[in-house]
Amino acid sequence: MFWQQVLQAIGAVAASLVLAFLVASAIVVLGFRARSPRIRRSIARLNRSVSNPRQLETAGQPGAPFSVVRHRGRVSGREFTTPVGALREGGTVVVPLPYGTGADWVQNVLSAGEAQLECEGSTLRLVRPRIVPVESIRASLPRGDRFATRLFRVTDALEADVDD
Repeated sequence: MFWQQVLQAIGAVAASLVLAFLVASAIVVLGFRARSPRIRRSIARLNRSVSNPRQLETAGQPGAPFSVVRHRGRVSGREFTTPVGALREGGTVVVPLPYGTGADWVQNVLSAGEAQLECEGSTLRLVRPRIVPVESIRASLPRGDRFATRLFRVTDALEADVDD
């Protein structure tokens, strides 16, 4: 009898945790789709403090899912690193922009007109960065990225030429 009650309690806690996760996920997705500045800022803050440092441990290395953009602050002049999901297609690189074109790293790259990208163990010099509609590059994205850009209503991408 005691163990049955323990198992029921564990089941109730597990169900509550799953429900909380589903509600939080729905809030994030709906917030991104609605372009809620509050949701985007909150997720960006969480990513800067938790996700980005972990991603930067392996980003840019062969087989890693993320690349690293190295860019200079347009005001401070300091060098920054930002993990991104970049895709190289021939002489160009594209990066979907889930936080939009106002993200600091995007503004820094556009202002400088160049950046470095560490991708698959190589460092590429990116030049002539520009904003393009994600629709113009969606077909070239991997299946998961195509799904994510639709789910989160990503409308813009940064495209830049690789300076060989």
